[in-house]
Amino acid sequence: MKKDFLEGKKVVLGVTGSIAIYKAPEIIRQLRDLGCDVHVVMSPGAQQFMTPLVFQTLSGHRVLLSPFEMGEEGIDHIEVSRGAQAFIIAPATANIIGKLAAGLADDILTASVLAHEGPVVVAPAMNVRMWKNAVVKRNVEELKAKGFTFVDPGSGYLACGEEGEGRLAHIDDIVLEILRAVASGPFKGKRILVTGGATREYLDPVRFLTNGSTGIMGVELAKASYALGADVTLITGPLHPRVPSQINVKEIVSAVEMLEAVRDELESADVLIMSAAVADFRPDIIEERKIKKDRGNFTLNLIRTEDILKSIQHLKKNRLFVGFSAETHDLFENSLKKLRDKGLDFIVANKIPESFGSGEVSGFLISPDGKKQEISASDKFHFAVHLLKKISA
Repeated sequence: MKKDFLEGKKVVLGVTGSIAIYKAPEIIRQLRDLGCDVHVVMSPGAQQFMTPLVFQTLSGHRVLLSPFEMGEEGIDHIEVSRGAQAFIIAPATANIIGKLAAGLADDILTASVLAHEGPVVVAPAMNVRMWKNAVVKRNVEELKAKGFTFVDPGSGYLACGEEGEGRLAHIDDIVLEILRAVASGPFKGKRILVTGGATREYLDPVRFLTNGSTGIMGVELAKASYALGADVTLITGPLHPRVPSQINVKEIVSAVEMLEAVRDELESADVLIMSAAVADFRPDIIEERKIKKDRGNFTLNLIRTEDILKSIQHLKKNRLFVGFSAETHDLFENSLKKLRDKGLDFIVANKIPESFGSGEVSGFLISPDGKKQEISASDKFHFAVHLLKKISA
């Protein structure tokens, strides 16, 4: 499946005079991979850190450098914002934040932002003391009140040698916020609860039963849900991939903990997407001490874990419940039986081992009447996007 989430969408990237500008090309790469048309505007300070040729090569468009230039299509700062779905400033210095809060338009970047009528996403990067400065905080709050969206900086080692808040947010978080600003949001105002990853059922303090789930699908479902407008909570087992800062995460270990977390979070959710690979069995006894080899052969007695979706059927009410079914054979028949037994609105069926790992995945979305819609092979993020769009329809 083509990576077409942002196909035909136009985004303007403004870069400013911060050492973190070296990370900006990765924003362009990720957006273009999603089908986005990216245009770049450089502040005077940005031009001291990086050559415009880098951004022109990566974006495929002439880079805007001065308000006194005239492009082929007209006045640059007016034309660049025309038809743009979003404007992102990354990295954003304290200077650009202050100028925008004051409504100034004294360079090509500030003039372009003021001419833009859509969402503006700001990703600050600066020294920790500058970020904590009361004037900067006031300017940030003023811009938020005017509808600007901020991706707050992270903490860590800074270029100046100090440590603390101020380093540019993770690129994945910045790109996710752009997706949310650009995409039409069928889940806007909704709360989606996603489960993902594998559980662990311990035999002793070091050994456990588990399965091959990587947790990638759960994370990609959470990201896609957020991009499509939802507020998202992800309940995940151990060893999941990195989760963007915009997603509320609850980490669990066992099937019992997963059930408790789902019950706790379900009350505030409109949609439950149960993609976790929860253990069906657990040892009836967990040894307090490590089982030693000199114990010899022994029989492990397993008992059934409680089926999470069955146990919360009475809490469904007006919520939408979506399950996942990974099967080695009789994919459609087994998945439809699970859907009906658990009282689901939809179930996503895909084959093992394709459902595990980081590669492409395909499958079917099945409804209680037995109808199935194919979801073509793609990476897991685009699979999640197309799944969610089918559900929302």
